[in-house]
Amino acid sequence: MKSQLTITIDPAFKAELQALAKARKQSLSEFVANALKRTVRPVERKHVVISPFVMEMTSDLQLPADIDALDAYVEAMGEKHR
Repeated sequence: MKSQLTITIDPAFKAELQALAKARKQSLSEFVANALKRTVRPVERKHVVISPFVMEMTSDLQLPADIDALDAYVEAMGEKHR
């Protein structure tokens, strides 16, 4: 069952949201609801499996066996773009 929620936002921001919703062929209500769902319930990341070929190519790096490649990448990009 759906229920109604009223929010107060800046008119210029509302116009931006409406344009984004229209571009995605959604109503403003659907667009905002989906954005809130993604914020509250983020999509779980799939575990990345590194192929033996790639591991062979990177054997000189001496990475720990239990490294999470995606977390390492996200962290490195965060540091790079601070």
